[in-house]
Amino acid sequence: MKEQGKFKELKILGFNESGEWMLNFKKLILKLNKNVETRDGNVLYAFIGGDSNEILYIGQTSMGLAKRMTGYKTPGRTQVTNKRVNGFIKEYLKSNKIKIYSFIDEDDQRNYKGFDVNIVAGLEGSVISKTKPKWNKQGNSKT
Repeated sequence: MKEQGKFKELKILGFNESGEWMLNFKKLILKLNKNVETRDGNVLYAFIGGDSNEILYIGQTSMGLAKRMTGYKTPGRTQVTNKRVNGFIKEYLKSNKIKIYSFIDEDDQRNYKGFDVNIVAGLEGSVISKTKPKWNKQGNSKT
């Protein structure tokens, strides 16, 4: 599936533009839209690169988007994934832009036969498998 088609699938799922990564003198700058900046809860997010709308990375968090992005912006010494993705972001931003898109399940109180269901967590693996973002290890043998 071509990049534009993969990106279109995310839009159909309900992903909306939520912010962007920028680079200022080798320092990562995060700019999030106000509607997602203060929201806590389950979020599925995507890093979308360049004018081609290439899906670079898909992730999921239950702590809110702003808190999760802080891990990529300033990863701790032992945070392997955060450090790896931080390096990818910085390198990519040298020649391209990265937008952040997110899917927020407004009805995260779903229940199936007495069990709570987290749609965001359930979608993550399927979205990664279908779109094969180049920075995700899961479902992608290139990284």
